[in-house]
Amino acid sequence: MAQPDTLVVGQGLAGTTLAWSLLLRGGRPLVMDAAARPAASRAAAGLLAPVGGKRLALAWRAEQAWPAAVRFYREVEDRLGVELLSEAPIVRLFVDPQQRAEFDRRASGPLGQWLVAEDAGVDPRVFFAPLGGCQVVGGRLDVGRFLDASRAEFARRGLLVEEDLPADGLRETEHGVAVDSLGSVLPRVVLCRGLAERDGRPLPFEPAKGETLTIRAPGVSEGRVVQRGVWLAPIGNALFRVGATFHPGAADVLPTVAGRRELESKLGELLRLPYEVVDHSAAVRPIVRTRRPIAGALPGRDRVGVLNGLGASGTLWAPWLAGHYADHLLSGEPLDREIDAGVRLAPG
Repeated sequence: MAQPDTLVVGQGLAGTTLAWSLLLRGGRPLVMDAAARPAASRAAAGLLAPVGGKRLALAWRAEQAWPAAVRFYREVEDRLGVELLSEAPIVRLFVDPQQRAEFDRRASGPLGQWLVAEDAGVDPRVFFAPLGGCQVVGGRLDVGRFLDASRAEFARRGLLVEEDLPADGLRETEHGVAVDSLGSVLPRVVLCRGLAERDGRPLPFEPAKGETLTIRAPGVSEGRVVQRGVWLAPIGNALFRVGATFHPGAADVLPTVAGRRELESKLGELLRLPYEVVDHSAAVRPIVRTRRPIAGALPGRDRVGVLNGLGASGTLWAPWLAGHYADHLLSGEPLDREIDAGVRLAPG
């Protein structure tokens, strides 16, 4: 095997997407990830939602991120021989007259290119939709399958080291970055471990806890993601994921009574039919204070970089962001200043 040119630390959504982006460009990544690490990525619903929020606003960089995401996930599907991405409209049911009016005002503008239909097309016996709704461009990634199949492929190629990186495990030298546990020196290292990267590093991350439910609803045959206060995402066999709460500052991964109550209250305003809760889970992801992801070399450490802060739109943003960073690492393309760690973390 050729000598690796990049050590990618962490095999969540950010690390996996970066490793593939490097591979697809002819790079030689080596992925380091402990076998049993719980990852916020695995708890994610995997929604690709270029249109979001109460105001039906376009996500940051949606025009670049959406086509990049579809191309990337389709190419990885071809390499792995597994289905990962489902492209289907996301149904947005209006929550109040103000949102309905906002949609009517904006539908003929830039929002229009992201509309699939100006009606929700849902069964009123199943969903509450007194104000109607719309269908917007969207998709869903099977995040668990993406991570697991990628891990197996990295292992098959000899590109995976199943261990963690100790806090003092890196030493920069004139020849590169010495990784003590590997007994080798690599040209560069990129840290992609979510909140773990806050420890001892000047990163502007905050924890944000989200709780989700898995429900069984045999009477619901809807195959699209439907959103009204919460999203309802089909996962097969009459099972649906419901989410998510958002509690910035909370860093534990324990489901709460309050979280379940909040989700069920909102679900009651969406779904008319009975259901059974079969699982309740929580995860914590890093949120950058500006709500923008970050990539690039850490201040004063030209050979040690970071790719992190993907947040709730990670499945949408990750392919464009990782591809952009891979172009920078391999070809010297300048980083976009909005994401450049060297700019974002500069003193003052």
